[in-house]
Formats: sequence, C-alpha cells, structure tokens
Amino acid sequence: MPERSTGGQDCRATVFLMSRRVRTGALTWGGALLLAVAPLTGCTTDGAPRETGPTTATADPHAVEPPRIPSAQGLPGEVQRLLLADERHGFAQLLACSEAPEEGCRSHLLALEDGADWELRDLPPELAGEDTGVTRLLVAGPGRARLETDAGYLGAHEGEEELTAWKTFDGARSWEPAGTGTPGTLEEIPAAAPLHTLSVPGTTAPGGGDGTGEAEEPERLAALDPETGEFGVLAEQPPLRNMTPVAGTLPDGSHAVSGLDPETAQPAVAVSADRGRNWRTSRLPGPQPGDPEYAPVFHALTVGPDVLYATVTGGPDAHGTVLGIHRSTDLGDTWERTWDPSSGPGPATVLGQPVAAGDGSLTVHAQDGIHRSEDGGRTFTEVREGPPPEFVVRTPAGHLAQSLEHQGHYRISADGYTWHTIILTGE
Repeated sequence: MPERSTGGQDCRATVFLMSRRVRTGALTWGGALLLAVAPLTGCTTDGAPRETGPTTATADPHAVEPPRIPSAQGLPGEVQRLLLADERHGFAQLLACSEAPEEGCRSHLLALEDGADWELRDLPPELAGEDTGVTRLLVAGPGRARLETDAGYLGAHEGEEELTAWKTFDGARSWEPAGTGTPGTLEEIPAAAPLHTLSVPGTTAPGGGDGTGEAEEPERLAALDPETGEFGVLAEQPPLRNMTPVAGTLPDGSHAVSGLDPETAQPAVAVSADRGRNWRTSRLPGPQPGDPEYAPVFHALTVGPDVLYATVTGGPDAHGTVLGIHRSTDLGDTWERTWDPSSGPGPATVLGQPVAAGDGSLTVHAQDGIHRSEDGGRTFTEVREGPPPEFVVRTPAGHLAQSLEHQGHYRISADGYTWHTIILTGE
C-alpha cells in the first residue's frame, strides 16, 4: 500500500555532493550531481520514524498511487545504482567484492521488464569476469541501455585506453558494440530520449567562464537516442552555459534546461515546446549583475504538477549558499522571486533538488535540516533538524529516494507525497 512513513528506516544519515568532469580523446562529460533527499514526512525531529498521512492513495485527495516497483532479495552483490526507464522497466547495477583483495570484484546486472520480477542478466562477455571494475550504465528507454567502461568516453583521461561501449535493445539479453567517437547531430530530441550535457573538443561558443568572450570545448546539450543507443548533439542549442537538463519533461511535454546567461552570467531557463528545434529563454529576477554578494553558480529546476521552482545557489565564498528561490506558474515564461535570505527563516543551503509535492508543498533539504513551505515558497518552517536519511533523484518513473544508511533500500513516488518501498539486497 502507498506509504508516507520511512518504513522503519533510521532517520539519521549523511548527505553528500558529487561532481564529475572527465576527459577523453573524443569527448568530455561534465556536470554536477547534487544528491537530494526525500521529504521526510515520516520522521520526527529526534530521528525516530513515525506514521503520518494516509495508508491508501484514495485516503487523501492529493495522493497518487506510486509505481509498484518490486523488491528482490538473495542478490549476488550489493546494488550500486537503480536506474528506471518508466514505471515498469529498469536496470540495477550490482557489485560483489571478495574479502580477499586479490580476488577483486565482479559486476552483475538486473533487469526489470513489464513490472514483473527482477531477473539476473549477463553483461557483455568482456565484462563478465573478475576485476571488471566500475562500469557506467545509461538507460535509453524501456529495455534499452548503453554500458561503458571507466576507461574512455565518459571516464578516461588523455593517454589511457580508448572507451569500450556496448548497447542493448532487449533488456540486456544480448549486447552489441556501441559507437565511441564524436557524436552526430540531431535536428530534434528523439521521443522519450534522456538528455545529457557533453563537451566536444575543438569547438567554441559565446560566453567564457566570466560571462564574456568565448568558451572552449563548451557544454552541448545531447540526447541518448533510444532507437540507436548513441548520443546526438542537438543542432539548435539552448543559449546557456553550465547547463543542467531536467530529467523527463514538463507537465505539457516540453523540455527544459537550467543554466547561466552567457552575456550576464545570471541564472536563466530555456524551454522548448518542439523537441529542441527552438528554445525560449527567460532570466530569473535578482540583484543587478555585478553585485559581489550575488554570484550564482548553479540552479536546479523543480517540477511540480502545475508549478516550477528554481533554486539558485552560489555566493562569493560558499557555492552551496541559497541565493534565491523562484516560482513560475506558466511553464517558465515568467518568474517570481519568492524567497531570499532577507525574507526570513529558510534554507541556508540546498542539497539536491527541492521537492514540489502533489499537496502543494515545497520541501528544501539543507545540511542542517529540512525546510517546508506551504505558501508557494514564500515562507518556510523547519520540519526536521539534522541531516536527512536519504537522497532523491528525479527519474522517468518518478521521485526515487535512496537510503544513505541501508544499501539497496529505496522509496519511489509519483507525486513527492505518497511513497512505495523497494528493497534490493543480498540477504
């Protein structure tokens, strides 16, 4: 049944930030992943779990039935990543390491098809032995994925061996070699294709690191085509730098990207209603450019049922400081600055993406607690002290929360409000 509790998990945890920027001979992939935490309506301020809210989706008018992703036990390793293509399809990466260092680790893969039980699938023969190392799995669609080794396209440094990559179109029943060269060009985003940012050597674009001049090897918005398993760079690029694409689409099917305006270095949002053929851009309101106290570095878009939020972070000394929270009710055409540090109590930092839930609330997770707004991001109340126990990422299947203390424990929600527990363990 749908849940709004922690399912008995310890509410204490540590939250962290990961960032990567790695180079290969053909391509560089760069980006920051800020791992967020789920709205902990099932935690008390002392960290103990408690029951709150409805136990069925029909008990509350805001609740939406969460995806029924199954659990699995007795797995041959620990889950490293859970990647969902939709509510009924996905993959999970496993890693089993021997207590004897000389025996190394062995990688495994699980596949979920049509919402049935998880099934163990073979990796490409080259990765099936011992000491396979860490691989990168990118989901392209239901039953479709791209698998890459650390040494290469998205992981190698200059002078290391070239990438080896594979792709599957049948739920990892079979694999075939994937391309590893400079990606081609796409006139539009393929249907249901996930978006990524790639940096292509030998190219430049307006806007250097300070918002002036030209940037070498600029980030390009690219799509992983579900039909080919290959990357393609969009012919028409959003006029932004430091881009972060929104996972999935907006409520009307549009695609959105957050970033910085290359001329002013101020936060902006680009939205495309025609699958990337054209982009309309809107700047977020804030202090005048050049204000030394307003130095935006990153901002994340939060997608709600009928609202968008943009949380801007940066500052002259601490890049994680919240500089402002903005709200749009017209799919990013116009923005209202609803909160900043002068507005009153609220989050001083932000860990990952805030959650705009189906009940109209906005929950922001900070290093020292969880803050919730019930009035559209204008005022906040601290609903829990201390670091949260799980982080959240937005997937095509919904909000996915991963426990930071219990390996393989997850919760998933379609509305950020009602949750279903998933446990994938070797026990």
